Amino acid sequence: FLLGDAAHVHSPVGGQGMNTGLLDAHNLAWKLAAVARGAAGDRLLDSYEAERRPFAQRLVRTTDRLFDLIVNPNPIWQRVRGRLLPALLKLVAGQLRRGSSRGPQSTRRAPVLPTILFGLVSQTGLGYRTSSLSWGRVGRIQGGDRLPFVPQIDGSNFDALKDARPQLHVYGTAVPALLAWAHSRPEIDLKVFPASAKARAAGLQAGAVYLVRPDGYISAALMQFDAGVLEQVLNDRWAWRATATDHT
Repeated sequence: FLLGDAAHVHSPVGGQGMNTGLLDAHNLAWKLAAVARGAAGDRLLDSYEAERRPFAQRLVRTTDRLFDLIVNPNPIWQRVRGRLLPALLKLVAGQLRRGSSRGPQSTRRAPVLPTILFGLVSQTGLGYRTSSLSWGRVGRIQGGDRLPFVPQIDGSNFDALKDARPQLHVYGTAVPALLAWAHSRPEIDLKVFPASAKARAAGLQAGAVYLVRPDGYISAALMQFDAGVLEQVLNDRWAWRATATDHT
């Protein structure tokens, strides 16, 4: 497996190397851990390159283009660049400051351009919708999306991600069938959160069930609990083994 600078060497324009390397590592780590402890078959590891290589290829193309723009000797472009780049940097810096003060993702409305730029620079706007591990859609949340950040009274829904197990997230009430299924699958951690206005604003619907990967991305989004669909996603897409109980 190649990750970090071993997998993508590029211009430092945009400062994307570290974020990309961290996402590579996070993507691979949970899959290696699952296979090493027998919770998943080797086939799960095939998804690493399929998910991360397109990011690396796009990163190299984008940074090369940006570098070409920055060093372009055309005098007209130099004048445009002298005005445009400082303005864009100011927008991104402002969004970064606001994002850090309100959490990893804010549920408040923000100007479109700074939000897009912030998502690109921080890579929080990138996802795995085309991945073989991704399934389903509920509202604007689709399998492969990064789990939206939702503030809670005593923290946030991101606090649950400190547990490295795969998780089921429900906003509202977990139906008895879901509780029984989760009890029979101790390697999958069930997390139930309030169906708050902030959760709705983030796109997370009451009663829906979200299968969350250990790296914080949604693998499956279900309008309601369906044991058959969850088993299919886990068994067919993750190569998960139902007998796995070691979740240390």
